[in-house]
Amino acid sequence: MKHLIDAMRRPFTDFNKLLIGIIISIIPIVNFISIGYQFRCAKTAMTGKFAMPKWENFGNLFITGILGSIISFTYMLPALILLSLSLATIVDNPFEYMMVFAIHPGFISLLAENITGPVFVLFMLAITLFALSILVSNSALINYSNKFKFEDGFKKIVWKKAFTGKFIGTWILAVGYGFLIAIVLALIPKILFFDIGGGIQRFLYGVTYMTALATIYKKL
Repeated sequence: MKHLIDAMRRPFTDFNKLLIGIIISIIPIVNFISIGYQFRCAKTAMTGKFAMPKWENFGNLFITGILGSIISFTYMLPALILLSLSLATIVDNPFEYMMVFAIHPGFISLLAENITGPVFVLFMLAITLFALSILVSNSALINYSNKFKFEDGFKKIVWKKAFTGKFIGTWILAVGYGFLIAIVLALIPKILFFDIGGGIQRFLYGVTYMTALATIYKKL
């Protein structure tokens, strides 16, 4: 639990770096730089360094963020395909309903009115697979962050460490923290195309999440 609390404090140890991260996280496409920075936070956490890293080599951070996102998407692709297949039986455009675990206006009532037993089983399997793929992809991202080698995201050790009690426990607590701050920051209105609350949440949560998982990962 202590490592999670320390991870939650980490973004606030340097407000200048925090502000830069929030601003970058708000801007579409550019926010891959912020994602790369979060992976760098994971790397430094694994070496026992918890000061916020310097904002430098932005091009490298951008590429790092893109490659990490590809790794994550690769792990989640089978679950997304299964989810789209289950939704295709009850809606015309399944991809419209797949954002954030298929949370969509009227989605619950749509399920209640149209879903059948077999479709429900398929849907629940898809959701379960999706959750497991997120868990494994997070382990992959931490392993990738160690040396920033793309192939490290697909090594066997990723699966071994993902399904340990300590990693799963940290993952669940970190997800809960992210859910809570997302609810609070969702109250901040959007300004034009810029999601201010979402940008704050993504950076705060990303640094905390990567730090907490990386801290426990190195001990497994």
